[in-house]
Amino acid sequence: MRRAAQENSGERTLSETAELDRAVAVARHYAGQRSTIIVCGDVAVGGLSLNGFPFRKDSGIALLGLNSAGEPWITWATGPHGLRSYGATKLMHKDEVNSGDSLGAEDLEPAAIYARSALNTVDDMIALGAGPGTERLQGCVENTIVFKIIRDAL
Repeated sequence: MRRAAQENSGERTLSETAELDRAVAVARHYAGQRSTIIVCGDVAVGGLSLNGFPFRKDSGIALLGLNSAGEPWITWATGPHGLRSYGATKLMHKDEVNSGDSLGAEDLEPAAIYARSALNTVDDMIALGAGPGTERLQGCVENTIVFKIIRDAL
């Protein structure tokens, strides 16, 4: 998921998130109810965001395409496919001057600001768990709480 997010690949990021969910379900099934399972990220990258006003019933693949105005529903804050800029001024390149060019596949998941890969964000990390001790994973907690849960379960 992290690599896909760094590369601003929204569809791959979401499909790999679904695969992680399936893997956790399998782990929970085989580990049993008395086992502690914790899943947490190390950094937040990319700043994937839902833009505009999607239709109430839109979900899944519908959000990966363009809306009726030809704009993407899902975009990124930073990373590949972003606008190359210096301060508030957009730098135009020769290949960008022709506005009549058609959208390429890389333009369907644009970023607001160009970077070689999506930058880390200042968002809190997600840490989810099931089993003994994981009730302490609520709201914003220090990152050392994961260590303490594991330590206390041993």
